[in-house]
Amino acid sequence: MTEGSWSDTDFLSQIVDFILKYKFLYDHPNIKFLSNNLWRRIPRNWLHYLEKLSNEELNLFPFQKPTPYCPETLLEFHAASNKIFTHLFNACLAAVLPDNLSQFATPMIQGNSSMTIKKRHEVENFTVLLMIYCKLYGINRIVDVGCGVGHLINQLSRHCRVVGIDCNEKFCQHARKSCAYAKIICLTIICDGTEDKNLLEFLSGDEHDRTAVVSLHGCGDLQPTLLRHFCKLDRNRVPLIFTIPCCYHKMSNLKKEMFHWTMSQEVKRRPISSEVLPVSALRLACQKHISSWPSSDDDRKEHTKNFVGRALLECLYDKHKDLPPFAYRKLNCHFEDVKDAGIRLASQLGMDENGASQIDQLYRMIHADQEPYFVYVEPFTLLQTMMQTPLEMFILLDRLFFLREHGCSAYILSVFNPKISSRHLCIIASPY
Repeated sequence: MTEGSWSDTDFLSQIVDFILKYKFLYDHPNIKFLSNNLWRRIPRNWLHYLEKLSNEELNLFPFQKPTPYCPETLLEFHAASNKIFTHLFNACLAAVLPDNLSQFATPMIQGNSSMTIKKRHEVENFTVLLMIYCKLYGINRIVDVGCGVGHLINQLSRHCRVVGIDCNEKFCQHARKSCAYAKIICLTIICDGTEDKNLLEFLSGDEHDRTAVVSLHGCGDLQPTLLRHFCKLDRNRVPLIFTIPCCYHKMSNLKKEMFHWTMSQEVKRRPISSEVLPVSALRLACQKHISSWPSSDDDRKEHTKNFVGRALLECLYDKHKDLPPFAYRKLNCHFEDVKDAGIRLASQLGMDENGASQIDQLYRMIHADQEPYFVYVEPFTLLQTMMQTPLEMFILLDRLFFLREHGCSAYILSVFNPKISSRHLCIIASPY
């Protein structure tokens, strides 16, 4: 069976097989790369092949067929990852969309210097998409859940009646100042899997409303919560939902088997649902998209330095467990040479001269012991990057099947340039 003929059920099966086969690439936190010898879990011939590639060859590895000298099992990993990515790309293109969605790339946004390039890209593309659908479905009211400081609702309020919800009162105050025509409500949504009747009533609006529910980068449990409530709403009054998730690792019940947090019967009935998907896998699922993998020599070296520095610090803390905790990102700005991190850490912790000398010696010993394995950092990062899309799609397909099992027409659409915004996949659902 070719990937072009895969159904969504076939696609899920391919992803499940892939993530189970290569769990050694995601089942421990990256900070344990050296202290837990994670590099030993990768086939030796993979590492020997990848470590010899130039940066240019590393940049190209995910996107073209490797050389004939590539190990056969690494070729299989490469091919399987690419099939999943290619099928997702084609599935997004094949989604049944409104005829006038060709206007999708047309900027509508007014100038706003407070937005980053990333946020501007997200807001202008999402606004165009929403306006096309809202016109098609006769929507006269949009509820933006997790509206933040109001960048999106500020644009949507130019075209439709908008209500913004956020649990952060400071964000709400900012949104009220910038969005004169939108109603902003500070509200904490209960995301424990129970039915929130107040939320259901609020989303429904009044009898004259046709509402679309929107959530741009809703964190953790927010997307599952909104999808569960959407399925209980009157489809005539709330016919549309658009939701782009993020921060999968902040979901609840992650220490339990997947059966406890996955949503669809399609996933729950599979053997994988009895396994625990580690938080490290869910972190990887919301990392940068594979299109962002290519990097300059300098940026690659900087990434290696930062990765190694954090991994070495973990080794130090494993050997010296009475050290007070210290945020590595704060330490990182104080040194250029990774070898200096021990003495810098001791200084930041206010240790006396004797204590600082001991920490410095221990750190330098660890550095010397681990230095031969620094060359495996970028090959490991490359392999993890090729796992990101399959892990994210496992989560999103579960939610897609859940919606369909509850009588909705649902599909996944790539709505942003993934090089600009890695969380670019939007679940769109409506009545059949």
